[in-house]
Amino acid sequence: MVLSQLKNPGTPFVLGGNPSIMDMATGNVSMGAPEFSLMTAAYGDIARFYGFPSWGTAGCSDAKTPDQQAGIESAFGCLAQALGGINLIHDVGYLDTGMICSAEMLVMGDEVIGMVKRFIQGIEVNGETLARELIEKVGPGGNFLQEEHTVRYFRQEHWSPSLMARQTYDAWENEGGKTMGDRVQEKVRHILETHKISPLPDSVLDELERIKREGELELTREASEN
Repeated sequence: MVLSQLKNPGTPFVLGGNPSIMDMATGNVSMGAPEFSLMTAAYGDIARFYGFPSWGTAGCSDAKTPDQQAGIESAFGCLAQALGGINLIHDVGYLDTGMICSAEMLVMGDEVIGMVKRFIQGIEVNGETLARELIEKVGPGGNFLQEEHTVRYFRQEHWSPSLMARQTYDAWENEGGKTMGDRVQEKVRHILETHKISPLPDSVLDELERIKREGELELTREASEN
């Protein structure tokens, strides 16, 4: 941080780090260890103390394939960093302690992030959301599904998954009995086969070119001075 401000005073700064432990059985660094998430969350505390936004790492795993271990470590890390107040969380989709980038893990991570964002959104408590009069009107054993209040609020209150299996066992079996791995691979293939990248607007391209030219001039100037 000091170096960045000495170089260019007022430069925006995001404070964070990538600390972890050495696994004492293997000698390898671990990105799935709970201590990894604990120390990253501590960076969030330090950043808030000094008035900076924070960054950290989550959504990754020590697993070698996008398996059950990968899902457990990815979900734990994302929730831990969100609860720790980290502002910028990156490295989603990494396996083998950052040595492998997995498309399947990215897709699974997207599902995890949706769950975590809904969790930290919390419960909005006010007269409208509590709907005390509606509860008294419908009464015990009544049907809330036909109420306008339910229609108005359920989409913002209920997170809807794109990969999780929530149907009955019979329905799941009749639909092919696909595992999470099957569904993730299908979504990856669908994205790769159908996704089209929209071109950047000319104004954005012009601005990027301007930044590039300024950077080249700055590097040339510094090289000549040295």
